[in-house]
Amino acid sequence: MIKNTLKMWPKIILFGDSHTQRSFDPNNGCWGALLANKFQRVCDIVPRGFSGYNTRWCKMIMPKIFAQFKAEEIACVTILLGSNDSVPASSVTGQHVPVDEYRKNLVAMLNHLTSKGIDKDKIILITPPHMHQTIFKAWSFEQNRPIIPETWEKDLIKYVDACRSVAKEMNISLLDLYKIFMAVKDNNEKLFNDGLHLSRDGGQLLYDNLLPLITERVVRITGKPLTDQSMQYPYWRDVDVNNPEKSLLRP
Repeated sequence: MIKNTLKMWPKIILFGDSHTQRSFDPNNGCWGALLANKFQRVCDIVPRGFSGYNTRWCKMIMPKIFAQFKAEEIACVTILLGSNDSVPASSVTGQHVPVDEYRKNLVAMLNHLTSKGIDKDKIILITPPHMHQTIFKAWSFEQNRPIIPETWEKDLIKYVDACRSVAKEMNISLLDLYKIFMAVKDNNEKLFNDGLHLSRDGGQLLYDNLLPLITERVVRITGKPLTDQSMQYPYWRDVDVNNPEKSLLRP
């Protein structure tokens, strides 16, 4: 059991764009909320998602975001970026980042984390999922949002490949979300709410595949399997009702 005098609870930091920002939205992916439920009383899940952001902007804010944490308290960091970078250059949104720069930005962010003492074994790089441009176009029209040029869906795979290559070259764990989603052959559209952002089904699939990778890292930092015995403070049945201080305030 983790000592009650632990100065800080381990942190699982989720860093990325709207796929991460919406990870606690009950009407969307909800994968962050599923992680928070799984690891409550073991680790804090810290969502740091920024809807609409690309790697250029995230690289700028990362130092300030991670300055709030100590390297030794971090159990895991996930990075999920690329959907916005891959928006075609002709789009009026201004989010486009050339694939070569996208790749360099990922490398720079990973190097920043390791330079701050965060072991690269704690980092999980997640490829962006695919998307359904026809569905997202219809949704954008209904919402009076900018219509993204037709090449977006086709261009996205270049960014997925870049993410894969960065993970391989830097020896960083990779969750190939694009491949996982594409393997769903029947009614693949159900994985998305609007053709781009994850539905509850999509969030569940992401969670199911991410959980073993995060669990491995949590076990590493806590030194205990993920059971009731790994919870911060004892399970209620283990509290000595005649002398609760002995159970709750012990070193």
